[in-house]
Amino acid sequence: MFTQFAVMDATVAGILHDDGIYISLAKSLADGKGYRLTSLPTSPIQLKYPPLYPGVLAILWQLRPSFPENVALLKTFNVIVLFVGVLVSHRFLRRSATPSGIDAVCYAFLFAVCPPVFTLTRVTLSDTLFLVLTIGALACQRVRGTAGTIGLATATLDLSPSPRHASLVSRLPS
Repeated sequence: MFTQFAVMDATVAGILHDDGIYISLAKSLADGKGYRLTSLPTSPIQLKYPPLYPGVLAILWQLRPSFPENVALLKTFNVIVLFVGVLVSHRFLRRSATPSGIDAVCYAFLFAVCPPVFTLTRVTLSDTLFLVLTIGALACQRVRGTAGTIGLATATLDLSPSPRHASLVSRLPS
């Protein structure tokens, strides 16, 4: 978590297409203009991106409405989500495989420093949130059984950031 803060560039946002759209949607929601891309000429309604992640960013945007000064706050959300993901993945491994305590800690550490996870956490993309929701759904399967898995998998699928992720959730074991 400290490494994420150390390498975070708090002044850069929108280098990828999707992170720019998430930021634009967050600003639109925070300004009360609805789920629209107000950065485009006709301010079209956004249908491609689910509203959970931009909704959370909009709440953060209202806490600090000055852009680009709020970029650090927006990116901090992903770092916090990654920290929660480390805790959830540790718990998931402990419940599903019952390894030793050190094995579970090593697994959680490797989860946090995995290059794709580490890289995606540094930008305002919903992938980290989706990954943590997916691991949470898997962890609940071990705890609650099939009904919990179906409910969480369905909720995660509805909130998935893109079709490539939706295909992963639809394959959760029952």
